[in-house]
Parts: sequence; C-alpha cells; structure tokens
Amino acid sequence: MLAEGIEGSATIRTFEKEGAFMDHFQHFADESTAAQMNFLGAQRWLGVRVELLGAMIVFSASLVVVIFNERLALGAGLAALLIRWSSGFTISLSFLLDNFAEAEGSVTAIEVSLLDYACVQALLY
Repeated sequence: MLAEGIEGSATIRTFEKEGAFMDHFQHFADESTAAQMNFLGAQRWLGVRVELLGAMIVFSASLVVVIFNERLALGAGLAALLIRWSSGFTISLSFLLDNFAEAEGSVTAIEVSLLDYACVQALLY
C-alpha cells in the first residue's frame, strides 16, 4: 500500500484525494498492526510456556542426578553433560516452535493472497 501511494502520489494530488487515501492507508495499517500484535502476543505466550517446560526438564534432570547419584555412580562430567543437554533441548524446541509459527504465518498470508486473486479473476470474467 505504501509503495502504491508513493508511485501514485502525483495522481492522488491531481484528483485531490489525499484525505481519502490517508483514511484508506490508516485503515489498512491498523488492520495489519492488529494482526501483527496478535501474532506476537501468541508467540510470546507460547515462548513463556516453552521456557517453563524447559525449566521443568532441567530441574528434573538435575533432580535425577542428585537423587540417583549413588546408585548410578555418575561422574561430574556425565552429570554436567546430562544437564547441559536438557537445557539444549529446551533451546532447540523454542527455535523449532518459533520457526514453525513463522512458516505457518507465511503460508496463511499466501493463502489469503490467493483467495483475493481468485476473487479478482472472477470479477474480470
């Protein structure tokens, strides 16, 4: 919308439609911002839950090391490796979910664009 406005600014000024264009532009900007804020809010909500899950996994791994240390005879290096891998799992899960959410948002945007183009094609014929 912004690129179209910049390219057509001479035409907009010629027909004295600056006010109508600004209202139209602000409406689309508000819709876009509202959708983006919902997406970011949902992503942060999910991020907090994933971090909480990760903290529980690291806590469980640490608890297993402390409780079963005598029975399993784990060395310090192996115990540290177990705790480090459990925190690495959390980070990997967080990146996976973030990338999945971004990809799903992109696919949804493409789907909406295709539906809009299908309506335009129907109007032309």
